[in-house]
Amino acid sequence: MTLLPALVGILAATLHFAGALKSTPALASLPFDLTLAAGLGLLAVLPLLVAARDWRADRAIALPLAAVGTLWLWMVVAGSWSPARLVLSAKLQEAVLAGPAMLAAGIAVAADAGALRAAARTSLAIGIFTAGSVALGIATDQVVLGGQVGANPDLVRVQYQIAGLAIASAAGLAAVRAAEVRRLLPVLAWAALVAGLGAAALLPGGRTALAGL
Repeated sequence: MTLLPALVGILAATLHFAGALKSTPALASLPFDLTLAAGLGLLAVLPLLVAARDWRADRAIALPLAAVGTLWLWMVVAGSWSPARLVLSAKLQEAVLAGPAMLAAGIAVAADAGALRAAARTSLAIGIFTAGSVALGIATDQVVLGGQVGANPDLVRVQYQIAGLAIASAAGLAAVRAAEVRRLLPVLAWAALVAGLGAAALLPGGRTALAGL
């Protein structure tokens, strides 16, 4: 794995799960916006990766792209009746404006084997870190399920869902690794990690994380 694809993959995964990282007690008080930092870093290095490759767009990606467009349309429609419409309306602008750029970045990362491996490993690490942070936070009363007194319940719900989905994504990646390895001990180790992450995902995310799993 060369440095450039690895850096692109790491930054892409960090950008994707920045919300989950910012929900952990350890990173909640960072002096900078992790989403902005990862986004600017990816914006700086992704064009270099794109310029260094010969790309070909296959017609097979048309259906997945159409499905993504339908998801954005559904977000707009759901915003008219969702109980969390205030939070959704605040996030809708980000989804509509940043969504296409993040989708294009995701396609570029997925098309490069080195970047994809780095993104998968980083996503797995983020999920494990988030799971450990949430569990430790609950044990030490730094994380209060349901949110602190006076907290906006809609914002707390979204924050928990993001953390739960990050953990569930890591569990899915661990399950893939368990299916890929052939020796018994590594299979058992990865299966144990899947079980642990699956249990941890239910702490913050509830039904959303379960659906992700």
